[in-house]
Amino acid sequence: MRLERILKRVRNTKKLVLFIFLLFLLAFIRVQVFHHSYYQELSLKNITKRVETFAPRGIILDRNNRIIVENRNVLSLSLKREFMDRRNEVLERIEKLISFDKNFINKEIQRKAGLPHFIPILLKKGISFEELSIIEARKADFPEISIIAEPVRYYPYEGIASHVLGYVGSLSRDDAFIYNDLNPSSTIGKTGLEKFYDSILRGENGWIEYFVDSKGKILKRKGFKPFKTGNSLKLTLDISLQTFVEEQLKGEKGAVVVVDPRDGGILALASSPSFTLSLFTPFLLYENWISLSLNPDKPLINRAIQGLYSPGSIFKIVLALAGLQEGVIKPEDAINCPGYINVGNQVYRCWKGGGHGHVNLYRAVVESCNVYFYTLGRKLGAERIKKYAKILGLDELTGIDLPEEMKGVIPDPDWKKETRKESWYEGDTVILSIGQGYIILTPIQVASLITTVANDGVRKIPHLLNGFYDQNGNFHGIDWSVKEKETGIKKEFFEIVKRCMWGVVNDGGTGRASMIQGIDVCGKTGTVEVVSRGRAYIKPHAWFAGFAPLKNPEIVVVVILENAGKGGERAAPIARNIFLYYFGKPVPSTKETDVKTVE
Repeated sequence: MRLERILKRVRNTKKLVLFIFLLFLLAFIRVQVFHHSYYQELSLKNITKRVETFAPRGIILDRNNRIIVENRNVLSLSLKREFMDRRNEVLERIEKLISFDKNFINKEIQRKAGLPHFIPILLKKGISFEELSIIEARKADFPEISIIAEPVRYYPYEGIASHVLGYVGSLSRDDAFIYNDLNPSSTIGKTGLEKFYDSILRGENGWIEYFVDSKGKILKRKGFKPFKTGNSLKLTLDISLQTFVEEQLKGEKGAVVVVDPRDGGILALASSPSFTLSLFTPFLLYENWISLSLNPDKPLINRAIQGLYSPGSIFKIVLALAGLQEGVIKPEDAINCPGYINVGNQVYRCWKGGGHGHVNLYRAVVESCNVYFYTLGRKLGAERIKKYAKILGLDELTGIDLPEEMKGVIPDPDWKKETRKESWYEGDTVILSIGQGYIILTPIQVASLITTVANDGVRKIPHLLNGFYDQNGNFHGIDWSVKEKETGIKKEFFEIVKRCMWGVVNDGGTGRASMIQGIDVCGKTGTVEVVSRGRAYIKPHAWFAGFAPLKNPEIVVVVILENAGKGGERAAPIARNIFLYYFGKPVPSTKETDVKTVE
């Protein structure tokens, strides 16, 4: 019995050993036969190193094919990741030779934490020739350091069109979730056109693969994939006109938008104060970022698409079109302006203390009579005013191809109840009728309105992209006309309003400072009172919005100057200079005018 038990144990042991052997055999076959390529790839990764080669972004051209953004190679200093545990000691040695931005390095280390071992830590981007010479002369003393060449943005027109073009930068932690297919060292567009058209401008990175030894030393090249340069943008922007417009805005806070009404192409778009894009190249220093972001004049804000202002008397254009289309007024109907109007127990005054007397639509627009539009606004009511503002595109984004466009507010009773928890009063309608109170618009929205008027009711999308050149040099144009909309307002009413705007400039109106002999400039001025917020007096914002010529318009110009004074005295002369420049006429050396207006 005892012998049988021993033999049984031996048999069971043999079975167990055989079973374990079979498991090992099956595992061996699985690895060597079925998953051979997978494990071979893993083993190769242990003896190969892949280095990414960064693709240059596409260049940016203006409407006349002048290069306004291109690339230049810079040299960067990097710390090899295998020496991270010695980084403090390495940095102390190098710091004796060249300077570093320690905040930048700390952010770089945090950004690349947990990434593959072969991705280096960038120490300094854009080292000078002198710094390169110092490092190269002591190369043997710094095996932990590598020098790489990579493309960065270069701006031939330094400081011009910064808000439009935008800047580029490395992926942040938040960006990494959006661009999860990119190398963490990749460059992406952060603002402006660089951001909006990043997928077109950004090329496709390549790589070089090397065989390395156990210490990571390169033995020989295994293979490579060439990078593909990004596509190049051709804009509607005229860089010469853009430069001139920015010169006109120097020393002011405000914005200018210049549009070709025939297709909606932006000829110039400027915001002041501005900044220099070269501050962000090859990277933005911490102290520069603090200086820009904390500047009380907010130079990083693109006032042309993000500045929100009451439109003032510019909004009277909307009232005139609404009144005509609704049949509330006829062009010849006259309203008496004694200089004020009573609404309940409130008195609302015209800018002209003694009043304008009896004025029809033409004289009311030319002289910017508030009482006429108070009366018209009361007849229309807030709901119909908002209806026509929406028809004209003022209650939505314009769709311009720039990121972070802001939308204005066209108030009505529902809006006030929802946002302010207050009732709407007739006085609110009165104030809305002259473009003051709760109403706010961006300069690009006003430019879109004037473009629609110039086109007799056809709404066009304001845009900056004309098309792009692919990597083979083929041009792909963009057809923006597919997005055009009709307002449904009769063409004859636009013709009436355009004639009124002609009178504003050419018939003794508030915009006569923009008059040019031989060119039928049409426009509307606006002077917007600003709430004092504790101060005794703040100058009003100054508007001018117009187009030229009256027949077959070629150019729309919108100017807004913050706290500058009257629109006819401050904004209109700048608009006049822009019209003069566009039509190739001599431009006076000063922006001031002898014309005195009130509104």
